Amino acid sequence: METIIETFWRDLTSICSWPVCVFIVCLLWIFGNSKLSLILLACVVISHLLASAIRVFYFKERPKKQKYKNLVEKIDASSFPSVHSMRAAILLVLFVDAYRNIFVIAVFGALALLIPISRYILKKHYVSDIFWGFLFGIIISLLFIYFF
Repeated sequence: METIIETFWRDLTSICSWPVCVFIVCLLWIFGNSKLSLILLACVVISHLLASAIRVFYFKERPKKQKYKNLVEKIDASSFPSVHSMRAAILLVLFVDAYRNIFVIAVFGALALLIPISRYILKKHYVSDIFWGFLFGIIISLLFIYFF
């Protein structure tokens, strides 16, 4: 049975899941920030493709091992790099760059700190997976900011 604390960390980490990121993309589009919406979508897709490519060639077991029967499941069962940490970094960099106010910095800064912590607590990643995922996220988002 899951404790309240485990539920908290599991629910918190879902903020950087695919469905939530797509929801944020849609909200940005609806509220008129189509450029940020498209950049966020591109960053999320690129981060997923990058992580999948790395995981195809470099498999690293998660701290809490996952069983797999095929390539797609094996990619999901791989720990390196942390895609949630990538997305947390992407959200932080893009939103701070776009809105530049203390509330946005506080909210996305807190998420950028708590999401990676949640991945470690939930035994989904090692610290090195989180570090590299976060770094990749920063690099991806900065490339999109400066070149698009």
